[in-house]
Amino acid sequence: MTQDEFNKTAIRTEDSVSEIWDLRPFEGQQSKAFEYLLQNIDTQLRDGTLATKKRIIVLHDSRLVMSLPTLTWIKQLQALGVPLDFKIEDS
Repeated sequence: MTQDEFNKTAIRTEDSVSEIWDLRPFEGQQSKAFEYLLQNIDTQLRDGTLATKKRIIVLHDSRLVMSLPTLTWIKQLQALGVPLDFKIEDS
């Protein structure tokens, strides 16, 4: 997945306490988009450019599959202080 592909499809909204990434428009490719988002967050965290201190909420439907390596990555990011949450919303 490319940055352009991700940016064209993901829906990002923000309020005073959260940054919400809606991955549902990716449909069956939500798992790939989710991994891309995690990689992007990790890269920004490592190079000091993570622009938000807000809670990052990933909105997805039941098609998203989290592999064991993805779950490990989530735990590592959370241990480093990245406030990640997940919300399932099926149509």
